[in-house]
Amino acid sequence: MRENAKMITLRTPEGERRFRLRKMDAMTGACLLKFIVEKVSPVLTPLTEGAEDSAIPAAVEKALPMVLQELSDEDLRRVMLRCLRHVDMELPAGFHPVHLRDRFGIPELEEDTVTCLRLTYHEILWCLAGFFAASGLLTREEA
Repeated sequence: MRENAKMITLRTPEGERRFRLRKMDAMTGACLLKFIVEKVSPVLTPLTEGAEDSAIPAAVEKALPMVLQELSDEDLRRVMLRCLRHVDMELPAGFHPVHLRDRFGIPELEEDTVTCLRLTYHEILWCLAGFFAASGLLTREEA
């Protein structure tokens, strides 16, 4: 059965928090993939070419500062919003969306840049990693 949600724990200024990453619908994921291929691929390709699949997340993390420099403010905002809409934070009463209808659902995250960037990073990797892995649409032999 396909896994549609994944739990992660991140250290935030308020302490360790648990978040649920939810898979994007196919259209949203495809649009995000198109954006990444257009904007991020030129930076990542030299770092990931010939790398084992298991080494790709480390290469992506290493390239993150270069990727951020290449993105316009509008592009970064669009990607972050698209990703944060698919993340929920675990609270005592249950899960609550991190971002909902053009505003933060978790007020303390509105000023927590590092946590929001990390959540965006984890959401992208989890939702799109299968595309780049050997089990996805593009295998190493086709690249």
